Amino acid sequence: MNGESEDNTERLTVKSLKLFAVFISILLWVLPAFAQINPELLKRAENGDAQAQFDLSTMYLAGVPPNFATAAQWLQKAAEQGHREAQFTLGWMYVEGVGVSKDEAKAAFWWQKAAEQGEPEAQCNLGAMHMGGIGVKKDDAKAIYWFEKAASQGVSRAQYNLGSMHAMGTGTPKNFFKAAQWFKKAAEQGDAEGQLALGSLHMTGNGVSKDRQIGCNLIRASAEQGYEKAIAIYKQFCGK
Repeated sequence: MNGESEDNTERLTVKSLKLFAVFISILLWVLPAFAQINPELLKRAENGDAQAQFDLSTMYLAGVPPNFATAAQWLQKAAEQGHREAQFTLGWMYVEGVGVSKDEAKAAFWWQKAAEQGEPEAQCNLGAMHMGGIGVKKDDAKAIYWFEKAASQGVSRAQYNLGSMHAMGTGTPKNFFKAAQWFKKAAEQGDAEGQLALGSLHMTGNGVSKDRQIGCNLIRASAEQGYEKAIAIYKQFCGK
C-alpha cells in the first residue's frame, strides 16, 4: 500500500472510532431526568432482565457524576445475554478505555456480536477496525463486507468509506463509477467528506460527468460545514 493509501486508511479508521464522547454527551443531555436509580428497575436487572440491565447501565452513564465502571458491569451482563445495544455500547467502552481497561480486541469482539445482529453503526466500526488492523487482523475484504452491510442501512460514514476503498482500489479493483455511487449516497445525507469526494470526481470526470459547476457546488457545501480540506480546495480551485 502506498503512502497516500496508508494516510487514508488511518483517517477513515479514526473517523469511525472517535464518536464515544458524542455518545456520552447525548446520554447526559437526554437522560438526566432518569438518572435516579429506580428500585424496581434494579430488581429486574438483578434478576437477569437484559433490557433492565441495559437501561440501568445508561443511568449510571448519565449519573452526576457518572459511574462508568458500574455502567460497564451492567452492560457486560446485558451483552452476554445478546442485547444488541449493550454489545455496541460496550464496544465503545473498550475502544476508549472508559469504565474498563482499553482493549481494542474486546471492542472488536463486541462490535462483531452487535454487527451480526444487524446493528449498522457496529458494522461500520467493525469495518474500520478490519481496514486499519485495529483489534483484529487487517483484512480489506472483511472491511468491505461490513461497510457494505452498514452502507446498505444508510450509514453515511460507511458509504463514504466504501466509496474511498473503491476509489483507491483497496481490497477491490479500483472503480471510480462505484466510488461515485457511494460518495453520492453519503453526500445526499450531508456527509462533508462525501460531498468533497463526489465534488472532486466531478472536477476530474472520474466515474461521473466532468462538470466544474457541480464539482464546486459540492465542494462548497462541504466547506460550509467547516471541513478544512474542502475549504482549502474550494479556495484553490473554485474561488474567484
